[in-house]
Amino acid sequence: MKIVGILIILVSLPAFVIMLGMGARYRTYAFFALGALPILSSGLNIDAAFYDIAGWPGHTKGIIVALTDTLALAIALHYWKVRTSPLFLAVWLIYIALHLPGVFVAGYSTASLSYVYNLGRGLVYFMACYAVLKQGGIQPLILGLAVSVIANGAFTIRNAVSGQTQAGGMLGHRNYTGLVTNLAVPILLGAVLTWKKARVPVVALAFAAVSAALGGSRAAVVLFGVSVALTLFLALLVGQNRRVITVTAIAALGALVMAPAAAYKMQQRFDETGGSFTFEEDGERLAFKRASAMMNADYPLGIGLNQYAVKSNAGGYAEKAGVGWSTIGRTALVHNSYVLIRTEGGHAALLGVFIMLGSLISASLFLLIKNRSREIRIYAASVFVSISVLSLHINYEWSLVGIHVIYALGFCSALAGLMLKAPQTNRRRSSASPIMVSTKRRPKSL
Repeated sequence: MKIVGILIILVSLPAFVIMLGMGARYRTYAFFALGALPILSSGLNIDAAFYDIAGWPGHTKGIIVALTDTLALAIALHYWKVRTSPLFLAVWLIYIALHLPGVFVAGYSTASLSYVYNLGRGLVYFMACYAVLKQGGIQPLILGLAVSVIANGAFTIRNAVSGQTQAGGMLGHRNYTGLVTNLAVPILLGAVLTWKKARVPVVALAFAAVSAALGGSRAAVVLFGVSVALTLFLALLVGQNRRVITVTAIAALGALVMAPAAAYKMQQRFDETGGSFTFEEDGERLAFKRASAMMNADYPLGIGLNQYAVKSNAGGYAEKAGVGWSTIGRTALVHNSYVLIRTEGGHAALLGVFIMLGSLISASLFLLIKNRSREIRIYAASVFVSISVLSLHINYEWSLVGIHVIYALGFCSALAGLMLKAPQTNRRRSSASPIMVSTKRRPKSL
C-alpha cells in the first residue's frame, strides 16, 4: 500500500500541471483545492512518506509529501514568471537558514532534516498562494479553506456527540485542531465583511464556533472568542457600515447562545479529569520546562531539531525535572513553542521565529494603519489577528512546528506580501476601488 501511495503522489504532480493548462475553470478548481487540502489531505491521509520515521518520538515523522505539496509545486511551476513578494521570500529563506544549525548539532540529523524539509514545504506553499492571489484567486482559495473548516468542524461535532469529552477533529488533538481553526477564523471573517455573497464562509464560521464550544479545549474556546472580537473591533475602526454592524450583532448573539454549551463541556471535562478552569500551568508542563532549562544550559547551540523527547530521556533530564513515568509523559514535548525551538534549534532558530512572526505582525499593522483601501485594511486586520493570536497561543502549545501551522504562515505571508505591493501596482485606482479581486469564473456549485 505504501508503494501505491507513493505512485499516486508522484502521478499527481504532472496531473496537476496538465490541469492548470486546461483553462480558467480548471485553474479555479486548483485554487480551491489549494485552500482546502492543507486540512483535508491530512485528515484523509492523502500523503506518502518517502522516508518514514513514524516511530520517532518527535514532532516530525519523516519526509512526507502530500497532495497539498504537489499541487502547490505545480502552481508555482505554472506561474514561474510571477515574481513573488521579495520581502517575504527573504523572510522565509532567513527563517529556513536560521534553522539549519539545528541539523548539524543533532545526534540523528535525518530526523532534524525532516523538519527543515517541512519548512521548505511551507515556502513552496507561500509561493503558490502568492501566485494564486496575483491571478485574482482569493475567493476560490478562501472558499477551499472554508470547506475544510466545515469538514473539520463536522468531525469535531460528531466526536463530541458520540461521547468524547475532549473531542478532536480531522487533525487529531483538540488543542491542535482548535489552534489551526482559530488561524482561519479571522480570514473567514474578512471574507464575510468584504464579499457581496459569503454564504460558505458564514457556514464555516458557524461550524468553527460550535466545534470550539464542544471541543473541550480552554485555549481554543477563549482564543476563538478573542479572534472574532478583535477582528470585528478592528473592522469597526476601519469603517462602520451595515455589514460590519450586523455581523458584530450576530457574533454577540452567537456568543450568548454558545456560552452555556461551552461551560457545560468544560464542567464535564473537569468532572472527569479533575481541576478547574485556569490558565496556570500544571506540574507536568512545568516539569517539561525545567528539563528544557537544563538542556539549554548544557547545549547552548541547541540539542538538534526534532530531538527533544529523545535527548530529554536519554540525557536524564526528564527524570531530574520530575517528569512522570508514563509513555505519554516521556514522549511528550514541552508545551511552549518558543521554549521548544530554543531548546532544539538554539538562539538562531528562535530568532527566526521572531523574524517570521514579527514581520507578519508589522506588515499587517502597517497596512491596517496606512493603507486607504477598506478591503485591504480588513484583510490586514485578519492577518494581524491570526498571527497575534497564534503568537499568544504557542506559549502554551508546541504547535508552531506542525505542518498545518507552517502552511498557514505561508498563506498569511502571501496575502500580506500581495497587499504590500497593491498600492504600487494600483496607483491609478481610487481608494474605493477593489484591489483584492476574485477570479471571474468559479464553480457554480460554490
